[in-house]
Amino acid sequence: MKMVLSVMNATNADKVVNALNRASFRVTRFGTTGGFLRRGNVTIMVATEDENVPKVTEIIKQESPDSTADNKTIGTVVFVLDVEQGQRV
Repeated sequence: MKMVLSVMNATNADKVVNALNRASFRVTRFGTTGGFLRRGNVTIMVATEDENVPKVTEIIKQESPDSTADNKTIGTVVFVLDVEQGQRV
């Protein structure tokens, strides 16, 4: 099992979460702040089986553009972590 963590600009988060939900992935979303510009970000978490990681990362890539209208680079960062155990309680 893997945990996909993605930090993105808050303006992209709704599109990413909606696209992941349409593809039947469960998403946890929370607001975060950090980075050089100290702007509002959103971090999303998706726990999924190993074989689904390429699909999750592709959806994130498609739905989160690299720049805003004023061409300031925002970017999205994706981390894929091993999960030893996951339980829904």
